[in-house]
Parts: sequence; structure tokens; C-alpha cells
Amino acid sequence: MFTKGVVPILQKRGIFGRAYEGKTLRSRLGLKVPDAVVAV
Repeated sequence: MFTKGVVPILQKRGIFGRAYEGKTLRSRLGLKVPDAVVAV
């Protein structure tokens, strides 16, 4: 499979992560939590 061959190469080059600190996609991408939006 393509990914089994490519991902390890990218990981060795530091392009593709192995582990992430955040628990959510938002935190992994470094995005801040938006202000609460109130529907009217």
C-alpha cells in the first residue's frame, strides 16, 4: 500500500508527525477556541 511506504519516509524527514500533544484537531492545528456564538 502506498501509505505504508510513504509515511515512514515522511516521518524520518520530520514532515509527518508521529504523536501529537493536543487531544482535539483544533489544538493540534494550533487554533484558538472561538468565542461563544449565540443564536438569536
